[in-house]
Amino acid sequence: MAIANDPVNHGRGLLLERAGLITQREGVGYLGTLDDIIANPKDVQFPKVEGPQRVRITGDVDLAQGYPHFIVAAGTFDPTSGLIYSGIEDLQFNVGFVTRADRADNPEQFVEIFQSGQPAWPAGWPRPPTSAVCAVTHVTSQ
Repeated sequence: MAIANDPVNHGRGLLLERAGLITQREGVGYLGTLDDIIANPKDVQFPKVEGPQRVRITGDVDLAQGYPHFIVAAGTFDPTSGLIYSGIEDLQFNVGFVTRADRADNPEQFVEIFQSGQPAWPAGWPRPPTSAVCAVTHVTSQ
């Protein structure tokens, strides 16, 4: 099973414990590493692969940890066809939105902009100084 090669997402791939494929030491959960596996009766191998590349190697592995965003963008398979999902019960992975108290009266506007997927700046919100805005618009090799 291809799992994330970065420590932040590595443990999420080991949530195969929920599917009964491995057993980890008590209490490690999503913070687990390969060293925390105490039972692997199916002898699952765990090659570590860079995040977005995991959707590209699904033909080379039996299982791959992936994120719906990358799966949809790559178009390699149906993101709803997963074996197991990290769901809303995993509060440590939820996206949280925070704001200053003086902007708390209209959270729906921000959520609507976020869910639209389109870049936008809410009307009436002050823009950050130009030095705080960074974007890569074109990359060339030299």
